[in-house]
Amino acid sequence: MPEKHRSRERWLTRTEAASLLRSARGLPHLRRFILIALYTGTRSGAVLRLSWLASISTGYIDLERGVLHRSGSGQRQTNKRQPPVKLSDRLAAHLRRWKRMDGNIRHVINWNGQSVQSVKKSFRTARTAAKLDAEVIPHTLRHTCASWLMQAGVEPWDAAGFLGMTVDMLVRTYGHHSEKFQEHAARAVSVQRPAITVRNRTESEQNAG
Repeated sequence: MPEKHRSRERWLTRTEAASLLRSARGLPHLRRFILIALYTGTRSGAVLRLSWLASISTGYIDLERGVLHRSGSGQRQTNKRQPPVKLSDRLAAHLRRWKRMDGNIRHVINWNGQSVQSVKKSFRTARTAAKLDAEVIPHTLRHTCASWLMQAGVEPWDAAGFLGMTVDMLVRTYGHHSEKFQEHAARAVSVQRPAITVRNRTESEQNAG
């Protein structure tokens, strides 16, 4: 069997993320995409398909409950988990403002009211303007969200549920970002243990044994 390629591990610092957002000025659809992907860890395709209205075929935003549904109620679930995710207060505030601006427009990520199928080109433009390396792609935002959660000390079970992945996958890919990463093992290996003295057995003890 061929060797598995290592998954991409590039993630953004807070400064890099802010620079990317600044570079997306004038591209409102891209700014929306970046903020949603960054603060929910949702995959690119699901973000692009988000609707303001409840749907059976696409994900949607429930502003009343403060929940982002990554998939429609009638969609078949795959091994790429897409559970609902709670909106942060900051992101919810942005979404409420965008909804007021959009009026009757259905698509959350839109350009002049029309749905956006891809942000690859505009993302590259913003990435170049932000002077970020070519390893930064739309999926990097999901890696960034996961890394930030681990750095903040969020419990793996909670973080995995938020991102829609297994705890095993989260720990294996992002566990090293946690301040508690292998902390117990590192501390244990550095503790000096008292030497164990082995007493020579006498001839009578050997015979008795």
